Amino acid sequence: MIVFAPEKAPQAFTYDAQNNQQQVTTMSQDEQLNAQAHALWGSLAYQKGLYQAVKLAP
Repeated sequence: MIVFAPEKAPQAFTYDAQNNQQQVTTMSQDEQLNAQAHALWGSLAYQKGLYQAVKLAP
């Protein structure tokens, strides 16, 4: 998981299910850019009208 927070550098975490803990980990530049793109996509799609509402059957 990558966490973005205003005014802070992104942080990456992994989850250890056996110990029920999150641990700070490293991430590549590609992983960071990919996560950032996913985080921003919803706003961009809405602003540009790049989505369509699902049409419900009558």
